Amino acid sequence: MTPQFDRGQLQDALEQDRELVYQMMTLFTQLQPPMMLRLEIAIANGDCIEIYDAMHILKSRLRNLYCPRLGDDAESIERMAKENQIDAIQEAYSKLRVRIADAVIGIRAFLDEAGE
Repeated sequence: MTPQFDRGQLQDALEQDRELVYQMMTLFTQLQPPMMLRLEIAIANGDCIEIYDAMHILKSRLRNLYCPRLGDDAESIERMAKENQIDAIQEAYSKLRVRIADAVIGIRAFLDEAGE
C-alpha cells in the first residue's frame, strides 16, 4: 500500500524541528476524533454547509501533516459540499476516513522509527 503521507517531507521536517513535528502530530490526533464526529453528523443530516466548513479545516490539517493527497481528497469533498452532492460525499468520506486512519498509523510508526 502506498503511504498516505509524504515520507520525504516528513523526514525533512524532522531534521529541521523534531519537536514541532511531534507537537503537530499530537495536536492532530487530539483534534481529529471530534472533527470526524462533526463530519459524520453533518453528513447524516445532509448539512452541506457544515461539511464544507469542516472539510476546509480538515484539508489544511492534512496538508500540514504531510498528507497532500489526503488534503486533495478533502478538497474534492469540500467542492462536493459546495455543490450539494450529498450522495457522492458519503461515498468519498467513507474512503477518506479509512485513509486518514491509515495515515495516522503510518506517521506514528515512522516517527517511532525515527525516535523521539
